[in-house]
Amino acid sequence: MSHIPGLSPKILLAAADQDIEQFFDLLAAYTPIELVGALATTAYSLAVELYGSPERAREVFAAMALAADVDQAMSAPPVDGDTE
Repeated sequence: MSHIPGLSPKILLAAADQDIEQFFDLLAAYTPIELVGALATTAYSLAVELYGSPERAREVFAAMALAADVDQAMSAPPVDGDTE
């Protein structure tokens, strides 16, 4: 789509306006790998704005990743030999 990282402002505006048809039409212009990169870049940029610094955004993402790992471990079936 472009060499500008992150989702285009037109996509974000379509989402804010809840214009689903335009939103998906604009997303279709991305290849899957571009879309993944754009989503990750956009999420990171928004997190830096929200949390005030790249370091704080990273701390929040690390905490979220840890929480997801703990949740996955807690919901996994018991391993043979576990009594709980």
